[in-house]
Amino acid sequence: MRTGSVHFAVARAMTWLLFSTNLRPLRDRALAQIDEEAQLGAGRDDRLLYARTVAGGWVVLGLVSGLGTIALALVGHAVGGASGGTAGLATGLGAVFFCVSGALYASWRMLREYGRRDATRTAVLRNTSLVAQAIVAGIAILLATRG
Repeated sequence: MRTGSVHFAVARAMTWLLFSTNLRPLRDRALAQIDEEAQLGAGRDDRLLYARTVAGGWVVLGLVSGLGTIALALVGHAVGGASGGTAGLATGLGAVFFCVSGALYASWRMLREYGRRDATRTAVLRNTSLVAQAIVAGIAILLATRG
């Protein structure tokens, strides 16, 4: 059983991106490794590597969302003037902050695991973080539309 299907999808996308220029057998092996690391029964080192991959994936998605924010703001401004530009900017910033808070969550879980010496599973990522990520994104959208 895997943990955090959204986080798992981010980790798989990050792994695929990292190994996209490599030979297919190496990429398939890396993806299989991510599948093992995402299991609830994975070892501490595997959980740490998985959390690091998830955090990196959220950072990359945040950077892509940042570029998308510029495009959304420009298109929104061209279509709807200043209010359209603000709407595009707010939407893009919401996506950026959603991704950034996902990276912070994965990093926090990873750092908690580093600090522990016992066999706890603090690096296990769960989809419950998506609620907090959505709240952060909503706050970013509200702040962007107020200015």
